[in-house]
Amino acid sequence: MIVTDRLTPQVFRLPIEKIRAGYKSDIYFARTKLILERDARHDRVTMQIFQKHPDAVIVGTDQTLAILHVGAGRYRDRALAQTLFERYLAAEKRLYAAWLALPQLDWSR
Repeated sequence: MIVTDRLTPQVFRLPIEKIRAGYKSDIYFARTKLILERDARHDRVTMQIFQKHPDAVIVGTDQTLAILHVGAGRYRDRALAQTLFERYLAAEKRLYAAWLALPQLDWSR
């Protein structure tokens, strides 16, 4: 069966800022991206998936496509992007600390 209707990236609630900053990637992905940008390389690549079994089920393709769609690209001003991301992380930590300080709720009532 060929799927023609794809899920949109918004369905997955992806941490776009963290993906774009390389926060959710292994360091070698971020370093490779920096090297390619520094060398002005804009190569296009193709990925193909081949199933090895006739009854194989491939899952996660829509989420993978969504990650590539929202996470690929580059910032025009890398220093500004880094500064903004650090502010984002600091705000996230403050919000998490505030959430931890909330009184425990009794949900049994």
